[in-house]
Amino acid sequence: MLQGVIFDLDGTLVDTMPIWEATIAEVFTAGGFPYNREIYNRIMRAPIDQVAEELKQEFGLSANVEKMLAPLEQTFLRLVDSTKIEKTRGAETIIDALIAANIPFAIASSSWHGVVDRLLAAVGWQDRFPLVVSGDDIGDDKPAPDIFSEAAKRLGCDTQTCVVFEDAPKGVASAKAAGMKVIGIDDPRFALDLSATNRIITSFDQITVDDLKAMIN
Repeated sequence: MLQGVIFDLDGTLVDTMPIWEATIAEVFTAGGFPYNREIYNRIMRAPIDQVAEELKQEFGLSANVEKMLAPLEQTFLRLVDSTKIEKTRGAETIIDALIAANIPFAIASSSWHGVVDRLLAAVGWQDRFPLVVSGDDIGDDKPAPDIFSEAAKRLGCDTQTCVVFEDAPKGVASAKAAGMKVIGIDDPRFALDLSATNRIITSFDQITVDDLKAMIN
């Protein structure tokens, strides 16, 4: 029986991927690093230490790349404040349906709590999600299973009875490692590999609570 639904935030519930890309491009350029879409697709939403390691391997660096990446959060928040954030189509509808069906739900985001709070406020969702687990709350970030396992624990659910919505391969791997069913939110602008998911959709209009229930054997 379906006991809980867990949503990633960036790129899943809200369309922030272009803002993250602009953030990384700006920070990379300021730090003297070349930037392209391929690099972004590899490092998107990874913790700063992982991004730094990717850069060191990509360009054969030994310098303190973390210092160059330090402005990422503030740059992102500045761009959030100057950009209209759009909710993913159908997101409000599926949330309302979960409430009506009395199915608990949560956000599990690799972003810092400060970023999550700012994004939720930007789309008027300050009080929409009773439970949020962020990258600040767990040990190993995605693709480790920790963040989704913790969200399920706080929801009072067994991981085998949860469905996750994700838009990124690392998040999909994280949810799968936690033993959860995963629905991929596909964004053709970034052409990410979501083949490991149980189902792929482009908006929440394409899914119902009954569909979610049917995914749990």
